[in-house]
Amino acid sequence: MKYTCFAPVNEGVEPYIDSLYYDSNKSFPHNGIQEAPNWGELSLAEKVSLMSDSLCEDLSKYHLSGETFLQVNISGATTCSTLITGRNVTVDIFREGSYAGKTSLNGHSAIIDGDIEASNGVLHICTAIIPRSDRTIDDQLHAEGDFTIFHTALQL
Repeated sequence: MKYTCFAPVNEGVEPYIDSLYYDSNKSFPHNGIQEAPNWGELSLAEKVSLMSDSLCEDLSKYHLSGETFLQVNISGATTCSTLITGRNVTVDIFREGSYAGKTSLNGHSAIIDGDIEASNGVLHICTAIIPRSDRTIDDQLHAEGDFTIFHTALQL
């Protein structure tokens, strides 16, 4: 089988993990990351070691596809399927800012070096974790604010 790996650089991983740890709209404390009173002082490797196996697997599989996507073929408005069933990465081009002209992944992460061939697929180096929603429907309705009546009815 051939894969596509969207690999975020370390500098793009830590802010995402920190955002999960400090997320105030969470259903589970720290989104499945173990409590650490000295979280801000930990190295990235130490932070990753505190993540649950399921969170690590979910993040990893969201950056892998069971199909080969060359950057030249995805550099426009399209989607790439990932190994997480039912989740896609939306691909487009950044039109402005420091990544203008670069391939955009979910409007957040940019491919900075693409089409690196490997024996089992292709690798794309990205600036950040590809963001996705970890919120439940209940959490999302609450965050949106325009659905208070429906949200209350759903809870009841």
